[in-house]
Amino acid sequence: MGAPYICRWHGPLRLDDAVEHADRVPAGLRPFLSEQFDADAFRAHHVPLPLCGEFWTQHIGNGMKVLSSVPPDRLLTLRYEDFFVDPKTQLDTLTAFLGDDFVDDAWSTRCAATVRTPRSTWRNLPEETALALTEACRPGFEQLRAAGVHYDT
Repeated sequence: MGAPYICRWHGPLRLDDAVEHADRVPAGLRPFLSEQFDADAFRAHHVPLPLCGEFWTQHIGNGMKVLSSVPPDRLLTLRYEDFFVDPKTQLDTLTAFLGDDFVDDAWSTRCAATVRTPRSTWRNLPEETALALTEACRPGFEQLRAAGVHYDT
């Protein structure tokens, strides 16, 4: 992605400048500035899904850089999707990793019972949108694969 959303879609304007020079921010984005934030406008604003994919990819890259400096014994990788397949096992894995003080079978059983499969999936998107989103996420998935985390895309 390379630039914040405001710059990506509306020209070169750093976010620091946007606060100081709100008049330079496109009118449709002014409700998102902190001084005049409008939650209803934010909820109603359409952000293209491929842009969300670019944002995700950027954060995967940033996260992988940071994680590369973490000692392996202090790192646990859990996949979001695996929580829907077997939430109890995922929670037990997490608590075991955190240490004996965190292991609580009753807690993980209660929490696992609250896990619900998401109501939507990218596979239900219109073909053009799904392809654009997949392409935007491709670099992030490649970085994850290189780190040994595999996904079916």
